[in-house]
Amino acid sequence: MTKLTIIGAGSTVFTKNIVIDLMTIEKFKTIEIALMDIDKYRLEKTYHVLEIVSKKMGVNPKFKMYTNRSDALKEADFVQTTIQVGGFKPSTVIDFEIPKKYSDKNC
Repeated sequence: MTKLTIIGAGSTVFTKNIVIDLMTIEKFKTIEIALMDIDKYRLEKTYHVLEIVSKKMGVNPKFKMYTNRSDALKEADFVQTTIQVGGFKPSTVIDFEIPKKYSDKNC
């Protein structure tokens, strides 16, 4: 079975979108997906959302949760990173505030 490891899977919306896109491809409908995040609460939330979404789509991927990166990466065929460096404050706030300050078109 093909294994995909998603590092930073606690980002529920981003991870859900990746998985939904993959599940539209026939050979990935039964893939093993290792969900890894350092935040166990967010990881569990993502896991439950993906279980619901995959059932509604009629697909059967095998989800596993990890808080240890090395364990999640064992035997991975593909790795997707979705981490956010620096957290929401200040990093994400800065990502929006700088363009807002210096541009009148994109914010």
